[in-house]
Amino acid sequence: MTHGPPGTWDRVVIVPTYARNTAFLRDCLASLAGYRAVPILLVVTAASRESVAAATAIADEFPGTVARIETLEADTSELGGLHVACRCTSAREMFLLHDSCEVLDHGLFRIAFDELCGSAVPMLRSYGLVWTSCLGKYRRATLDRIDPALLLPGGRLEAMEAEITFTQAYSRAEPQLVDFPEPMRETDEIVARHGRDNHLMANSYLRKWKASWSIDHVFRSAQQGARDPARMQSETRMSHAILEEFFGKPKD
Repeated sequence: MTHGPPGTWDRVVIVPTYARNTAFLRDCLASLAGYRAVPILLVVTAASRESVAAATAIADEFPGTVARIETLEADTSELGGLHVACRCTSAREMFLLHDSCEVLDHGLFRIAFDELCGSAVPMLRSYGLVWTSCLGKYRRATLDRIDPALLLPGGRLEAMEAEITFTQAYSRAEPQLVDFPEPMRETDEIVARHGRDNHLMANSYLRKWKASWSIDHVFRSAQQGARDPARMQSETRMSHAILEEFFGKPKD
């Protein structure tokens, strides 16, 4: 199946990727090989000449899988993929699929786009309104009502914050929110894959290798990315609140 230009797309699967995730990207695109029903948009964030060339070479290993490659200079985490899709396509429904995901059954998209057409579909929710890893299908009509700045987090800490702030804001604004019929499950087990430690999220349709960050790693990212000392202090306090919400208060 040949897809027309992005301006004619009604639906899209978005795969955001980074230079450091090439091994995961290869696994992701291999799992998508042969799927043609909905165009796949590959978005290279924190883009450089080298990272775009690497992502393009991997996409070329799976002819016909990726319909289009776009780039974003900012390091925005996965949400930058939604930003690019809103800017570059006319899609009304957008499935955000991380490069660290492997699709186990292409029926995932039949359910999300056909059976649940017209609805937003989180793959796993926690704390009521939070979409775990921001993973699932979004609707442009609702995205257009959300502060666009929430789609452009910078660095690991802001990405952690966005998993809460953006998905909560989206859930509150979304009148058609339907959980995926088989929610993903997240295990506490740490699994080494492609040189990093991961938590595994999975159901019978989809598997995600979710990066496991240490608290020190998150705080270092906050300090390096802070605009000014006051911002750094604010982000550090916020990081404690975020970490406590996800993992509980630290033990003495």
